[in-house]
Amino acid sequence: MVFFLGYRGKGIVMMTQEDLLRRVVFCSPNYLFWKNRQNVYAGCNEGFAKLCGVVDAEDVVGKVDLALAWPREQAEAFIKTDLAVMESGQALLDHEEMCVGNTSKRMCVLASRVPLSDDKGRVIGLVGMFVDITEGNQREFALGEELFDLKRFKELSFDREIRMIALKKEVNALAQALGRPVVYDLSFL
Repeated sequence: MVFFLGYRGKGIVMMTQEDLLRRVVFCSPNYLFWKNRQNVYAGCNEGFAKLCGVVDAEDVVGKVDLALAWPREQAEAFIKTDLAVMESGQALLDHEEMCVGNTSKRMCVLASRVPLSDDKGRVIGLVGMFVDITEGNQREFALGEELFDLKRFKELSFDREIRMIALKKEVNALAQALGRPVVYDLSFL
């Protein structure tokens, strides 16, 4: 099947469904991959390939997680999760995970894994996607720290005001005991 995509200059832009799908996958800003039922990579996009520590997406094909740049513990967790998704036939969507790629930089990703089925409904693999949410989580963490600081400041300020009122009451009581006028107006209490 050939798709008409529009005009470029004086020519018509057309491409096959396969070429269109390939371009959609490879231009995605997210990390995309797909595996066969044996948990062997059957493909990925360039972003995922770079995360795995290889130059080209084709270099990931035929490899398993333990053969890529993942730390061993992470590779084993990926294998376990991917096999569980394929065994259960149930998608795992928007699962927050820590990921360490080839740069050894820790990143927080929102991972989704969906079983891939054939025409008869048998699971033949899975498709996975990671979205890097590290920056958003760092902002959220920073906002959380600021909120904590503000709450703490409020508590300290409130405690300080309570102590000041108690001291003013004591000063007023002392002034009255000495036969002097009240120093502080506490009628607002």
